[in-house]
Amino acid sequence: MILKVPSYYEKFHCIADQCKDNCCYGWEIDIDEGTMDYYRSLGGELGKEITSHIREGEENTMIMREDGYCPFLNEKKLCDICIKMGEEALSEICTEFPRFTMEYEDVREKILSLACEEVGNIMFSTDEKITWQEHEMPDFCGTGDDAEAAYDADGALYGNDEAACEDDTSDGEGYDDDEEVSVDADQLNAVSKAAVALLQNREKPVAERAAEYLLYCKRMQQELYGYHTGGEVSGQEQEQRESRLIAECREKEVTPGEAYAAFLARMERYEQLEVLDQNWEEEKKRLRAAFHEDNYLECIRNFHAAQQGREYEYEHLLVYFTFRYFMRSYYDDNILNKAQFAVAGILMIRDMDALRFLENGGTFSVEDRVAVAKLYSKEVEHSEENMEFLEEDFQFEDIFAPEQMIRQLFFAS
Repeated sequence: MILKVPSYYEKFHCIADQCKDNCCYGWEIDIDEGTMDYYRSLGGELGKEITSHIREGEENTMIMREDGYCPFLNEKKLCDICIKMGEEALSEICTEFPRFTMEYEDVREKILSLACEEVGNIMFSTDEKITWQEHEMPDFCGTGDDAEAAYDADGALYGNDEAACEDDTSDGEGYDDDEEVSVDADQLNAVSKAAVALLQNREKPVAERAAEYLLYCKRMQQELYGYHTGGEVSGQEQEQRESRLIAECREKEVTPGEAYAAFLARMERYEQLEVLDQNWEEEKKRLRAAFHEDNYLECIRNFHAAQQGREYEYEHLLVYFTFRYFMRSYYDDNILNKAQFAVAGILMIRDMDALRFLENGGTFSVEDRVAVAKLYSKEVEHSEENMEFLEEDFQFEDIFAPEQMIRQLFFAS
């Protein structure tokens, strides 16, 4: 069993009560069956106290306080269950967040979510390129959950003995192990590696890199899965076509009206998402109020001009989205969709960034970067309903067509 983690993974430690935000606030906290059975078995006053705050049903969920916090979060922003009973008494989602897992063949990928501000603090604190780190699990750990259990929450790779290999409570992505796949993992990993190399080619502006990445993934979608449009052409000719398209999008003059119309089209789709955080609702209102046809393009360009030397932040975002989602195509056969998600993400985040820049009077700090990425991640990545909504949009909405998004990437140029 191979465990893959991003290069910043081992730097992460939960900062608990030092966190400006809180993962015990504003979420639906699910209680897995194993933990629920344990709580029921406790008996006594403690057991009654815990179960009285859980809504039991097909899915067991914590009943949050009126202020939106978990009932077991104390005034010091620490968990009373953890304090009284230890971390092993927490539900899977509490012990795993912000870690998320993707598993295929003999590989388990583990990544940290940008919905956690400390992850953002780590990721955006350096311009060092993000890479995968691979660790082979020891033989005594077997495979699957047992193998990864040795990689504990603090980043230590292995325990000292077989006791380290108790069942992992991973919040992994659920797929049918018997589901047939049409392209093997080695092929997809090769495509993913090439895609990330395009994104991290710092000899080119990040907008051009993102455009190349999007068209490369579109081409790989056609080559690997046979989704061809038009006559057969050689790989070299296809690359030349892609280069011409990028050049045309880069050089074509954009009008304020065109740019604002694209902004509105994106907003209309994102406004349809399920609202998980009231901050997202406020963000949408502020975006609508701040931008109009006469100032949107100028605001985007002013923000872009002021961020010279910080393009690596968008590179990190694109690589993060690729690491997080690309290998889902092992199961759903849709590489292009993953690239569309990444590029649509940075286009929406760019609008949110420009809003902060405008509101701050022409400044945009690393703290702003972390806050924007966190808000976007919490709203979009942590709702399967929202993810599915956008995935469908990527297939049918013109604003998310690859050629349209490439045009939008160059608005700031």
